[in-house]
Amino acid sequence: LVADLRPFDAKVWLGARDENGDDNLAWVTGEPFDETFWGEGQPTGGREDCVAIWAGMDGAWNDFFCDGQLRFICEWEH
Repeated sequence: LVADLRPFDAKVWLGARDENGDDNLAWVTGEPFDETFWGEGQPTGGREDCVAIWAGMDGAWNDFFCDGQLRFICEWEH
């Protein structure tokens, strides 16, 4: 996935955000993170309340402002 996005320096929303503005990030399903893959210096918190994979950071997680439009990743059960 990340290799496909690298030429575009793309960010892809992971379905995680800070719902209450308290820097407590969680999946939109309400589940807490079991593991995290933050890039160096991330998350920065503040008003950056959504979580993305950023190809420009070799696929590391990055928090960002939620007001932009990004590609996204979906999860489903088989």
